[in-house]
Amino acid sequence: MQTNKIGHKPEDNIEREILSVLCEADEPITSSQIKDRLGLQSTNPITYRARERLEPAGIVSIGEGEQTHPTAIAPLQITLTQAGEEWCESIDLNAFDANTVHDRIEYLERTVERQEEIIKQLSLITGLGGDQTLPSVHQIRAGYTGVDDAINEASNGDVELIEFVSKWASDEMRSIDEQLD
Repeated sequence: MQTNKIGHKPEDNIEREILSVLCEADEPITSSQIKDRLGLQSTNPITYRARERLEPAGIVSIGEGEQTHPTAIAPLQITLTQAGEEWCESIDLNAFDANTVHDRIEYLERTVERQEEIIKQLSLITGLGGDQTLPSVHQIRAGYTGVDDAINEASNGDVELIEFVSKWASDEMRSIDEQLD
């Protein structure tokens, strides 16, 4: 791994890629923008590395970005510190080749492992085993509509099931994703 006069060494390829994006950015950038530039599926690897590695090393400062949707969590706004800018000047960004075959295979293996773990977690959450078949779409819709009607009636319309389920599912997936990273 490449080091520099500040002494920070990127611990893995994702951290190198994050640093490369930050060094090339002309202004503060959000975790969502970094995710999009790197082609990642989640901001979790970025958030973890920014909070647990880069901020303690004095390379970045972290703030809250602009919330893009009322139910979404605002992305982190990540800004290089003065030490971070010096760090960027002291390294060769071209040395960060994220497209080697080894790195691409590593990324694909991580993605497959994460997907397998999500499938296991969803199987546990839903109570479905390997031999059980999923209910048909029509059965799911009928059951959902019945539950939605019952909840709306019981709560006098105060509980919006679609919002509740959407937020719950999003929170559960975020939790599972964080446990995997």
